[in-house]
Amino acid sequence: MQFLADEPKWVVRALKLEVEKLERIHHRSDTETWAKIEELVHENSMRYFSFEDGKMFIEVASRLLKDVE
Repeated sequence: MQFLADEPKWVVRALKLEVEKLERIHHRSDTETWAKIEELVHENSMRYFSFEDGKMFIEVASRLLKDVE
């Protein structure tokens, strides 16, 4: 997570907020919103971001961002 140390603090805060939003969407099982997110992720990175993998992604991202100021 060294690359985040070089970023402005607002970037880290924004990332944390986005992960929190993903967690709320996933917790509500809002697959309609998740499908829109998945489409954007795929369009921008050519990667798939399935609902089934969402919980693991959120847990890993939260753990990694926890100690970043």
